[in-house]
Amino acid sequence: MNWLRRLFGAYKKTSHGRTITGEVISQASTQTSTETGKDYIENIHQKMNRLASDFAIGAINRDQFQALYSHYQSEISKVESIMVTEPQAWERVSTQGQSMLLRKLYIARAQAYAIYDNVTGLPLGILGSFRLDPALVIPMLSAYRSATHEIFGSSLRLTQHEDGQWLCFVSGKFTTLLAVFTNEPIPKQLQYLNDLHRHFEKANEPFLMQNPINIHKLFYPHEYFLGRWQR
Repeated sequence: MNWLRRLFGAYKKTSHGRTITGEVISQASTQTSTETGKDYIENIHQKMNRLASDFAIGAINRDQFQALYSHYQSEISKVESIMVTEPQAWERVSTQGQSMLLRKLYIARAQAYAIYDNVTGLPLGILGSFRLDPALVIPMLSAYRSATHEIFGSSLRLTQHEDGQWLCFVSGKFTTLLAVFTNEPIPKQLQYLNDLHRHFEKANEPFLMQNPINIHKLFYPHEYFLGRWQR
């Protein structure tokens, strides 16, 4: 019988006459799970800090920031709530990987580009599909060209149309580039368009100075990045 006592003694220990082995194992498991859940929440807080930094430097747009920030807040709330009653079940309500989908969903995508002659207002090249009424484009171009220089002191202007699209105007010496985006573009995208339009005007200056402009002689440096333009 002594060997039986020794055998069970290896698996059971008592403290003040109470068996605690099973309780200790259960508590250890619960503690580990709770700490993992807390680590997950802490990781989300770090993501929220990075998100704020990314928005501050213009790495993401407003829609991306709002969607991701709301997602992170909801994630923390769900995990904290279930950890109160079921510490080991926090992974059941987590949605890891969802943030990447939201980031892609709200990224600014260009739907169309067009280059207009500053004198006549006529399009010199078009890429993509425009939903804007052509009759509205010419007065908009004229208004934004004057506004950007006189009010904003810049050749680039970004505004949101009433249908939710974002319009980017890049005004040059001879022409104006109009780009239509699904969501608000980030500064890097705007700078990219600004540089492309400067290169377009520099490469085509001899032809852009002619009247009328022979659109078939124009070179589009945009084509390497954006695709072939209709002339």
